Amino acid sequence: MDRLDQYKTIPIDARLLLDEALGRAAREGKRVFVQETATWCGPCHQLSRLLLANRQWEKDYVWVKMDHRWTGAREIMQEIRDGAEGGIPWFAILDSDGEKLATSNLPDSGQNIGFPSEVSGQKHFAEMLQSTS
Repeated sequence: MDRLDQYKTIPIDARLLLDEALGRAAREGKRVFVQETATWCGPCHQLSRLLLANRQWEKDYVWVKMDHRWTGAREIMQEIRDGAEGGIPWFAILDSDGEKLATSNLPDSGQNIGFPSEVSGQKHFAEMLQSTS
């Protein structure tokens, strides 16, 4: 077993990752885009590809992914969600103090848009970005 230890993944501390993103956002005058994600989640990968292909958001946001594999990520997302329903991807925009400004839940129904493939989700996603940039 000792020979395999060299290949063991070092767990990422999600709290440290979020704190670093918040600190960077404060220094750069930006917001934090927090994405709850998992390796097995196809729509999560779609959202990541969308963000990577359209990087103009980087002038206003620091992106941090809270992967379910990371230490404390689920607990952090429970705090940020504050009871919000829906699967993943779920995302929120925070100010540099960690205050929630917008989430992927539709205001009227509370339904999570996930990957914004429907027109209502695309509209909500655009409004999230426009109202917080």
